[in-house]
Amino acid sequence: MTGIFFNGEGTETIIQTGVEQATQAGAETAGNIAGESINYLLNDPTILGIGIVLIIATILIIVFIKKIIINSILGFVVWIIITQVMGIELPLIPSLILSVLFGLAGVGAVLVLAFLGILPV
Repeated sequence: MTGIFFNGEGTETIIQTGVEQATQAGAETAGNIAGESINYLLNDPTILGIGIVLIIATILIIVFIKKIIINSILGFVVWIIITQVMGIELPLIPSLILSVLFGLAGVGAVLVLAFLGILPV
């Protein structure tokens, strides 16, 4: 309903009509801009390729980081068990660093080096 009213009831109608028209114009403009952007990117296979590569890279990074973190935690737990529970004396800093960096293989390497006398106790 479009019109100009000068009584108290008509002012609300003018304001509502103006707001509706502004909202509709803004939505049409935003829709046009979005449509143009989508049309620009729609038929561009390089965008699709870049997106797929980024998704695959993210998944691989997450998988590898999970494995590294779990291995480090296991190495630290086994190092605590060996030094505190079993009472095997190992040098603190080198054995802890190797155990956390290389996990269970690091603990094994520290034990072999200590057994061979290469790692001082």
